[in-house]
Amino acid sequence: MNQGVGNESLFMFEFKQHVQDCYLQEWTESVNKNSKLSLFRNLKIEITPELYLSSIRDRTFISVIAKFRCNSHGLAIETGRHCQNIVPKKGENLFILL
Repeated sequence: MNQGVGNESLFMFEFKQHVQDCYLQEWTESVNKNSKLSLFRNLKIEITPELYLSSIRDRTFISVIAKFRCNSHGLAIETGRHCQNIVPKKGENLFILL
């Protein structure tokens, strides 16, 4: 049933491209609005899988990286910002991630 779209494969190509463009625009807008993503905004320019993700085979490591990338971890940068006492106790170590 042709509804007057002319070349169907060209129509599907253009439709798919339009949907992808709309998604990219919404994604970029939401990243730019979130102040927590300022570093991410400077590092991640394109929506493409990172190359190192395809080389990881250990499921536990994949889970840890996913939590870190989604900011769903228990690192002090998230949990510590709500504490009153930010001075480390004697014998505690501070870690800096670069």
